Amino acid sequence: MLLQPLGGVVHLVTVSAFYEKIILCINIYIENSWVMTPTY
Repeated sequence: MLLQPLGGVVHLVTVSAFYEKIILCINIYIENSWVMTPTY
């Protein structure tokens, strides 16, 4: 009985960590492209 909620929690943690990595990559990409564009 305890295994099911525990698996759900582990799944949530992995999914949130995965999305965190994606968001981090997107932020870095946006910052890099923003830096690359000349600001007049």
